[in-house]
Parts: sequence; C-alpha cells; structure tokens
Amino acid sequence: MVRLSVFARAALLALVVCSPIMTCHGQLIESFDGPALDSRWSGDLSMFNVREGTLHLGATAAGNAYLSTPSPAIVDATWEFVVRMEFNPSSTNYARVYLVASHASLNSPLSGYYIAVGENADDVSLYKQSGTSRTRLVDGVDQRLNLDQAAVSVRVTRSAGGVWSLLTKLVNEQDWQHEGIAIDTEHYSSQYFGVLCNFSATRSDKFSFDDIRITGSPYVPVAVEKKEIIFTELFIDPTPMVGLPEDEFVEIYNRGDKHIDIEGFTLTAGSTEVAMPKYTMAPKAYLVLCNDDAAFRPFGAAVGLKNFPSLNNTGGQLVLRTRTGSLVDSVSYNISSYRSNTKQDGGYSIELIDTENICADESNWVASDSWLGGTPAQPNSVHASRPDHTPPEVIAVIAEAQSLVITCSEKLLETLPGVTDFSVEPGIEIDKVTWAEAGLRKLRLTFDQHLNPGVTYTLTIKTLRDCAGNEMPPASMLFQLPSSPGVQDVVINEILFNPLPGGVDFVEIYNRSDKYFNLLHWRIARRLDDGVLSVSRIDEPLVMPPQSYLALTPSTAIVTDQYPQAAARQLYTLDIPNFPDEGGTVLLLSPDMVVMDELQFDERMHSPFVTGAEGVSIERIDPNVAARIRDNWKSASAGRGYATPGSRNSNSSVSYQFDHSIVIDPPVFQPAFGTPTFTQIRYAFSVGGNIANVLILDQQGRTVKTVANNTLLGTEGFFRWDGDSDDGKLTYPGYYVVAFEVFNATGTTRRYLKRVAIAPE
Repeated sequence: MVRLSVFARAALLALVVCSPIMTCHGQLIESFDGPALDSRWSGDLSMFNVREGTLHLGATAAGNAYLSTPSPAIVDATWEFVVRMEFNPSSTNYARVYLVASHASLNSPLSGYYIAVGENADDVSLYKQSGTSRTRLVDGVDQRLNLDQAAVSVRVTRSAGGVWSLLTKLVNEQDWQHEGIAIDTEHYSSQYFGVLCNFSATRSDKFSFDDIRITGSPYVPVAVEKKEIIFTELFIDPTPMVGLPEDEFVEIYNRGDKHIDIEGFTLTAGSTEVAMPKYTMAPKAYLVLCNDDAAFRPFGAAVGLKNFPSLNNTGGQLVLRTRTGSLVDSVSYNISSYRSNTKQDGGYSIELIDTENICADESNWVASDSWLGGTPAQPNSVHASRPDHTPPEVIAVIAEAQSLVITCSEKLLETLPGVTDFSVEPGIEIDKVTWAEAGLRKLRLTFDQHLNPGVTYTLTIKTLRDCAGNEMPPASMLFQLPSSPGVQDVVINEILFNPLPGGVDFVEIYNRSDKYFNLLHWRIARRLDDGVLSVSRIDEPLVMPPQSYLALTPSTAIVTDQYPQAAARQLYTLDIPNFPDEGGTVLLLSPDMVVMDELQFDERMHSPFVTGAEGVSIERIDPNVAARIRDNWKSASAGRGYATPGSRNSNSSVSYQFDHSIVIDPPVFQPAFGTPTFTQIRYAFSVGGNIANVLILDQQGRTVKTVANNTLLGTEGFFRWDGDSDDGKLTYPGYYVVAFEVFNATGTTRRYLKRVAIAPE
C-alpha cells in the first residue's frame, strides 16, 4: 500500500475538490487544456468545442450562444481572459463576457455585470445588467478593436467597496491600457461567470476564448442589526382613494450602508406571519411590501407577498424579523398616529418623520402630506430631523400586591437598570428589576414583601437613560395600593363636545379624593336618545393619584396640536363616544357599571359672550358642587386657549365654609378675557328653605341684571354673574353692587349689599 504524506494528501484533496477549473474560495482557472469542457459548464454545449487549448464557437447558423459556470467571486475580485474574433467586430457580431451573473442562462433577464467586446464603436466596455435593463459603467476607447482580426486580453478588478477598473491589452502590446473606472454596488453577489456570442451565419465559428482566471472572495451575507431596516410608511386604510391604488402596503427602508438579502425575513401583523421572497435591499433604499406589487411598481421598488396580512384600520402592531427570528423592527400604530381627524378617515398613509431617530415612538409618525396620500418607495413627504435630546420622565407608577410598575415617557436603554438605582420607603427591599413589557417603556420592581393598604410609599429613582442615552435626573414620587372608589370620588370636570374642524372630543375627569384609584375597566359612556349607553372602556391599568386630572380623547396628538397648553402627560387615548354638538349626556362608570358621575350638557351652558362655541370646552367651576347644577359650568376662558385638558380649569373655584354671610368670589373679574370670566355670589345659612332675590345694580342704583327672582335656596350654594346685563350685552367696566335679599315663610327678611367690580380689558 502506498502511504501519502500529510502534505501530499492535502494537495490531492485540493486537486480533487478544486480542479479542473474551480479552486478554493471561489477562484476559477480555465485554460481549456483538456479534450472537452469541464462538466461545470452549462448552456449551449453543442455550439462550443475545445481544441488546441482554446474554447471555440462552432455554431452552424446565425444566432447567439452562451456557456456559464458557477463563480461566486466578487469581493476584492480580479477577472482575466482572452477574447479572439477572426473578423472586425460589429453591432451584429460581438461577444459578452459575464463577470457576475445571478442566473446560469445568460440570454435571460438577470442581475450582473459584463464586458462588451466589439459591441459598440469597436471598443471594450463594462456594463451593468438589471433584468433586461443595461447601463454602461465604463466606456472604453472607441475603435480599439477596429481590426481585421480582433484579439484582446482583458483584466477587470472590483474592490470590496464596489470600485471597478477595466484594463485591456492587444496582441501586439506589452503594457495594459487603462480603459476607465466606475463605482457601482447595486449587485453585490455572484453565482455565475460566462461567455455569450452574437453572430451572423458567416461568423458562427470565428469566436474563441482562453486563459480565464478569476480570483476573489464570495459575498458573505452580514448579520442584520436591530433597526438596520425600519418601517417608514403604513397604508392601512386605502379607502376612499385619494391618489394611491386602493391596496394596503407597508414600506421598509434600509438605513444602513450594506446590501441586505431579505429572503426568509418575516412580516407579522396580528396573528398573520408571511415570509419574504428573494430580494436584496441596497443601502438607503425603500421597498414596498404589498399584495399586488404591479400596482405600486410605478412608484418604485415593490414586492408582492403571498397572503399579505390585512392591516387593522384602528390600530395594531407590525413586526419584522430575520430568517432566524431576530427582531429587526417593530411599530405600533393607532388612529391617533394620523394626528388628523380628516386624514384618519382613509386614503392617506402614516409616515415616519425622522428615519435616524430610531428611538422615537408614536411621536415620530404623522399622516402623509403628499397630494397622492402617500409616498410609496420614496422619501417621505413629512421627512424632518428630530433628534432626541430630552431625558425620559416617569409618567405613572402602578402598585400591585408585591411589585411596582414604572411607566416612562419613552423607550429606555435595553440594558436593565440595577436594583440599587431604586429605593422605596418606608422599609421595602427590592428583590429584582425586570421589563414589564417588550416596548422598553415599563419596568417592574419586585419587592421582598407585600405592600400595606393605605400606606403612602416614596419611590426614589437615582437615574434612568432613554434609548438615545439621555439621562433623567434623580426623582421621587408617591404611590399607594389602589383603593376602591366611592361615588363622586372621581368626577367629570370638563368636556369638549363641539371640537374645531379636524378636532376631536375629550372628557376630563378629576380625582377629588385623597386616594389612589386604578381606572382599569372604568368607562366613559354617552346616553343615547333611547336610553341605551354607548360605552368606551379603559383596558389597561391606569392609576389616578389624589387631586389629579385626566383627559380622555380619541387622539391625544390632535388635542395637543390644537391646544398647545394642554397637559400632555395627563392625556389618555380612548375611543370615547362621539358627543353631539348641541348637547347630550356623559357618564363616568366604574368597572361594575356604577354611575360615578353624570352630566347633562348643552350649548346653552356656554358663556353668553361666546359667539362661536366651536372648539370651546365647558368646565366645572367647583368639583365639590354637583354636576347637575348648571351654574357650576362655564366656558373655558380665552386666556387659557378655550380648553384646559389635563390641568386645573380656567374657571376653577373651590368652595369653602362660612356662615350667615354673602361672599363675592372674586370681587374683581374681567368677563371676556379674564381668569375667571365671571364671579360667584356665594351664600351659606344655618337652615334651608329661604327665598332669594339677587340683583346687580349700577352706581346710580339701577338694575343691570336680575340674577335670581324668588329662587328657593338650600343651606349653601352660589349664583353666577358673567358680567352681562338683562338685555344680553356686556356691561361697562366699573363698580357694581350685588343686592341679595333673603326672606322666609314667616316674613323675616334680610338684605345684603356687596361690591363687585368689572376690570377693563
């Protein structure tokens, strides 16, 4: 038995594996020294033959013919070969040498690069082919092959960065001539190398090729990082048509600097998951994912997905993952994402504003400004730079039996903070810190013991960092285990029922107690004409601290756009019932459907000086006075923007105790633009059942306004004067007298005179 040395065995293995034409690492050497073509070649085999160490065309009639062989080299690659034509080439008799080809069939649509020899102007040029489209990258020297017999050696190099260089050398030349350079990275992987001849009948046996040598490395797919491809546009409701096809789509964008093959990636919407076909995304390129790619190809790159998921019009989540299941991007959307009450009705897409702010959430999305309704496969119409320089804030803490959920205003760093970054007093040890949700906005602190009901705890946070690295300064906040509410612990405090054009309604509630309540499964309802309730329910934990405000609205974005002074952190997205502009009934219901508060409202509750009630809310003056008292409601003041969602009302006035007295609160006011725009005439008596007449007198003692006429009183309450006269006009600035007359059934009468002033504008 013959024993081979280790070196000999390795050499033999390389010869078996890599020969006769393919060497390791994608190299190819072909000198056609054998009696026949190697089996790796495919194509029009019957039209070619090998003789005298050269590959010859041997066709019998006019046409074209090709051969190709596997060749993955493209990174830092060099191609060298010799082409001979026993004639002067022309536009009908020429050769193409495919350096890079996506398919073995070279006369079919493909992606790649080739050298055209003698095809145009008797030159040697470099072309890119994309499908059937051809683009010249290097235009060689004209008439270089204007010879009776053209024979040329060709050398092409390509760097890893896509820099191409073309050199040629004729038979009688000693040095290589530089034809030109080009930069192109559209096609970044290779499967085949090959030759193609186009010929007339008289030239069908006069082509030959030799000394093919290819070196270089194949393209190796790189790992796709999270947020390297992102969602940039969602067309979730295409009806009614504005300008785009009536077909849903999702747009993604490669924000990186490398080509990415998305074959096998998955798009998930709800319970539907679909896989991507073969497609390569170039750097900084957009791609539309849809059901019918033909409908969107006029706009740019589009790929049709079999079983493309139906997108929920009112809200949902989209997730993009690699073929191995790693998360690439996700986005949650809802009706508020449009920030437009008209565009949310359909025909417009939702577009990402800043593609580089990968940490932003819903604030980075808005309805398209395009006249077509969207910008599929194109830069977004709303594109703008919005870097995040704002540190995160804690917007809610929700106590559970043995844990605390902290909700932040934005996504945090993926690295969890440590136990030592938090402390809870009195006497609570923190066992661990975990994420409470996948969105990285909620943390859960788990304690070593149960929390005690009724005890107020203090949470101290040393620091938190958001996704962009902004650091929150140290902060402290109070919390309790949520309590069970009593009737009117939480009350309706403000309502906007006749919004501005493009606006939305809102209902503000106020916790007038000293307790914490979890509003999970609480409801806002509208009583319809037939008595049936139209109900909207809060479906997630939502803690309302003592003396806090919360405005519920279908679109917090629209509310903050139209009322910039709104307390954004005290707004909550809820698809509340649509209230009639002329009036109606709103109810606040507990989880077990107990009526916590109820308000019957109409447009007559507005100030008499509000000429147009559109966009003006009505506010509860005193949260401790029943909602049914109409004088306890007033138009929001102009000085506060005609609405105060999420914050103290512009007309807020808290009742206080006094006996046997009349109090004017405030004693000076400004009806049109003041805060408040009215005064309250408060009374308190030891017994109820009195009858009152209340007049406003000018300095001459003339009656300006009859506020009350033989009105039955309780033990305490108030009347309101808006600064108007009995004929509905605004009174002049100056001093006035409130004449308050009280009498009872026995005939006892008491009279009070109090001064009040209207301030000038």
